[in-house]
Amino acid sequence: MTGFAGVCVSAVRNARTEIPLRDVRRAEFRDGDVVVVHEDEDGDAVETAFRPRSPAARNDAALALRLRGVDLRGADDADGVSRTVVDAPETELVA
Repeated sequence: MTGFAGVCVSAVRNARTEIPLRDVRRAEFRDGDVVVVHEDEDGDAVETAFRPRSPAARNDAALALRLRGVDLRGADDADGVSRTVVDAPETELVA
């Protein structure tokens, strides 16, 4: 019984949730969670929360979402996100 419970917990922990990028409205970083606000099939806003496994994974998520053009909220403290490069207008040369 204990072995079965361990396998179930491991499966839930490693489960994948896929959200098409075209459906993502924004991502919010709240209390260690990454909350992705996206549209369901009816066009209604739905929130899906993810808990990154480490602060580095949280920073990686912030950078990946920002590079894909997703509106981020609450990721100001994410060390891996460079506002200078990512937020620069396309017409400016970034050194």
